[in-house]
Amino acid sequence: MDERIQRGRLLEAWSRILKSWGQRERQLEDLRRAKAWYEAAGAAGCAKRVAEELEWASRALSQESHNPKLHYGMLVAHPRTTAVIDLIERYKESRLPILVFGETGTGKELIARAVHESKGANRPWIALNCGAMPRELVESELFGSVRGAYTGAVVDRQGVFERAHGGTLFLDEIGELPLSAQTRLLRVLETGEITRVGDSQIRRVSIQLVAATHKDLQAGIREGWFRSDLYFRLEGVVLEVAPLRERPEEIEPLGRHFLGQFEQELGRTIEVDESFWRELRSQPWPGNVRQLRRAVERAVMGLRPGQMLTSSELMDSTFSNLAPAPAEPRDAERGRILRALERSGWNKSDAAKLLGLKRTTLLSIMKRSGIPYTRES
Repeated sequence: MDERIQRGRLLEAWSRILKSWGQRERQLEDLRRAKAWYEAAGAAGCAKRVAEELEWASRALSQESHNPKLHYGMLVAHPRTTAVIDLIERYKESRLPILVFGETGTGKELIARAVHESKGANRPWIALNCGAMPRELVESELFGSVRGAYTGAVVDRQGVFERAHGGTLFLDEIGELPLSAQTRLLRVLETGEITRVGDSQIRRVSIQLVAATHKDLQAGIREGWFRSDLYFRLEGVVLEVAPLRERPEEIEPLGRHFLGQFEQELGRTIEVDESFWRELRSQPWPGNVRQLRRAVERAVMGLRPGQMLTSSELMDSTFSNLAPAPAEPRDAERGRILRALERSGWNKSDAAKLLGLKRTTLLSIMKRSGIPYTRES
């Protein structure tokens, strides 16, 4: 048998296995390779069969990516969001720290909630915004304090680590922590032990930690405002939430979801013109999901009873002074690609899936960013 035909058959068989595993993009990639081998061997009948299967598989992937699904209370309709959910599912039995990257308003707390729910919701859930605390009270908020530890400490109090014991602790904007608190946080993550401010008693805690930031922590390490050892300790599982402009398939489903919430709040059904959804889909949404929700709310709440919701309502209330969203900085893009390659062992297909990209797109970005094809020794 011609070796090229044999390779085509092996790839075709493997593509069926990938289909059963739900790995649609890799299935398509292997079908294309099988078709190329058949064509090289002059096996027109086999190539035609695979071409038909390719067409059906492409349609299935397109339909799958455009049909929103509900996962942990989140609407998902884009491969990059699906990849995040897949990682949450894969590590739901693990206690590895989880680090969530994403722009402001992308839904990082929803991702943290999904991590919490994946491990069983009947457990403590504590969330703390590290950027919203007075710097002099950061360590007290995190680790607790005893009476007399500082001015105003009139009673013993638990910190968030103690309150989250047995459950999930979400530290939002972890990049805002002062270096002194970062040092103590590293110690807690390494030993599972805390000491309240002003106390000497050691207390053991067991938590699932989820930390999130919109900042580039690797830049923070270079610039000296974030500890490298803490970064590597937090980087157990890394989840990257794409900005809304990079997952446009989710804009209308999210808008419809928010509309339904406001209809329920008002106790009436609102008729919507198609121009409203068209305008939603066309905008860059620099404020991401948070901005989208506020825009729909503002447009709906300004309607008179019986009035149709149109694009003019949305534009008048939302976009008069909006500047386009800036492109992702080259250094941030390069760092995102390198992190995905490291997590996948430099397997380009797996890295592309983590990033929600096609393999060819990933290779193009790697070339543009000066990233070598293989890991440098």
